[in-house]
Amino acid sequence: MHNAAVMKDMEKLIEKLELLTDIHIAESQLEKGEGVSHQQAKDQILGTIKK
Repeated sequence: MHNAAVMKDMEKLIEKLELLTDIHIAESQLEKGEGVSHQQAKDQILGTIKK
């Protein structure tokens, strides 16, 4: 039972690390002007859905 709890904790830590890595990448992209506006993202998604 102890090993299962440790594995679950490790999975949570890995998920947090992945999320923080994604946030760091996104922030770097925004700093470089590589982001898109909310409206652009919305238009892209809606365009994909309508196809």
